[in-house]
Amino acid sequence: MPKQKSAFWFQHDSNARHDEKMVYLKNAFGMAGYGLYWTLIEILREKTDYKAPIGHNWQKDSLYAELDCETIDTQDFIDTCVRIGLLRRSRHYLWSESLKERMKIYDEKRRLLAEAGKRGMDSRWKEKREQDAAKPRFHGDNKTDKVAITSAYKDVIAITAITDKSNKDIKTKVIVDKTAENQPTLPPEPKENAFHNTTPAAPSKEIVDLWNEITAGKLPKVTAITDKRRAKIKQRCAENSCDLQWWRDYFSRIVASEFCTGGPDGSAWKANFDFATRSPDVVARVLEGVYDHRVTNGRSNTPRPTPGRRDPWQQ
Repeated sequence: MPKQKSAFWFQHDSNARHDEKMVYLKNAFGMAGYGLYWTLIEILREKTDYKAPIGHNWQKDSLYAELDCETIDTQDFIDTCVRIGLLRRSRHYLWSESLKERMKIYDEKRRLLAEAGKRGMDSRWKEKREQDAAKPRFHGDNKTDKVAITSAYKDVIAITAITDKSNKDIKTKVIVDKTAENQPTLPPEPKENAFHNTTPAAPSKEIVDLWNEITAGKLPKVTAITDKRRAKIKQRCAENSCDLQWWRDYFSRIVASEFCTGGPDGSAWKANFDFATRSPDVVARVLEGVYDHRVTNGRSNTPRPTPGRRDPWQQ
């Protein structure tokens, strides 16, 4: 199976910092704001149609957690980017028109290259079929009728029909020619299942049961093991471990985090099973203690709306 690409390209002007909107953004939020903007652009590049879904609160909270900046109010930052025209926002999506226009050109080039490659492949296969059709298939002489059956990966088998004039019976003799020259040999076939099942199957049910046990009453319970969740569990097992003790320690680290369990009063964003298994970056942040009881200016750093303030995600 071909390896999936984990990093994607997008065009970035070397003088983007001189754009008047970027200058305003740096004056308002400093270089941290400049870096946060390009982090957001990288996130949008990975999304379908280059748009981040924000139609539900959990989608907004997930985006907040991924941006994860301690010194900048994420809502205020995105609201400012929309107001000055760096970003566009609807009720359900957040996107960058500049990124979409640049990727439109890039995607069109990729489409044209793919079509050209397909035409070239079709042409080569057509030429090969014509060459194969022109090769002689049958041979004979005045005394016997012979049919030569050849294969690129098998010995030549000659079936000779010899007529006995005395009794008019036809006898068939099969001769296996082991000395045929210039015949390609068949490469050794791999043993069956030689490259399969080299990694133990991920214990999806046991890992989900472990999550429900450790997070009971604190984080959302998993009620269904979907194909997508099985795939995520398998990926994280391959990257880390299938050992249940590793997963117990990992889930316990999440439950111990005030940030991941809704803040001081439990009313803010909470991590769920999909967040815990989403990507290698999330696993690394949890294990490195990024989410461990983080407090800024005497309050939890959990991303949540400021009381009495209009939600900037809504038009």
